[in-house]
Amino acid sequence: MPSEAEWQYASAGGTQNRKYAWGPDDPGANTALAVYGCYWNGTGSCTGLTNIAPVGSVPAGNGRWGQSDLAGSVWEWTLDWYTSPYPTGSCNSCATTASASHRVVRGGSFYGYASDLTSAPRYSNIPTTRDAYLAGRCARSP
Repeated sequence: MPSEAEWQYASAGGTQNRKYAWGPDDPGANTALAVYGCYWNGTGSCTGLTNIAPVGSVPAGNGRWGQSDLAGSVWEWTLDWYTSPYPTGSCNSCATTASASHRVVRGGSFYGYASDLTSAPRYSNIPTTRDAYLAGRCARSP
């Protein structure tokens, strides 16, 4: 899994500090840029797992370096344990690894709101939680 800092950097397009992974444009109530609000199946109402789109289904919403689904689809676990407020300042290979009760999730989900799709929102969940709106992302070592 990526650290929260790595996930944030990728979602914001690095120094471009993008509002959304794809840029400044609001996604609107459709799935052209992100899968959210239960719109994947075209109804706007969630009906089980039919609202989970296949990975890479909305390429117009890809991140600066081609990453798919940084916004919407499913919340993504990060390596970091949740602390509040969000750690600030510069770091190199940083992660909050001191054990806590919750881990950080980022990115919004098919079930969520447009406000969750920006690069900034961070939430947490108990690591043993299993649900259709939570998943992981592979990250490789540099």
